[in-house]
Amino acid sequence: RALATLLLVAPACSDATAPPEPGLLVVRFSTPNADDAAAVVTLTTPSGVTLGEVGASSEAFALFHRTSRATTRLALFGALSSGAIARFHVPNVRDASRYSVQLVEVADESNALRSALGGYSVTVVRE
Repeated sequence: RALATLLLVAPACSDATAPPEPGLLVVRFSTPNADDAAAVVTLTTPSGVTLGEVGASSEAFALFHRTSRATTRLALFGALSSGAIARFHVPNVRDASRYSVQLVEVADESNALRSALGGYSVTVVRE
């Protein structure tokens, strides 16, 4: 009987049935360099999701963005180091794993593009 009760209760505890939890997600940036000054990142949202406010995670950065359908292109300028670089409002933070992010390019303090992006990473996580 205990097993039958557990099987009936377990699906009710699933995140799929939990109400949406609006909130913030952040883009985390990891760099192997100490002199990054600009980065372009592409953020793709799950189907049907509209991003809320998008902004830099720190006043030390300038962030510009443009959204077209499910893709938002972020351009960040400033002394970039490893950590959160951008944040955005979403209708459900439980869906963080459904957002994808890709680093397009990085430039150093002299505005020279990095020839390779090995050692860099970007991820989307709950704030």
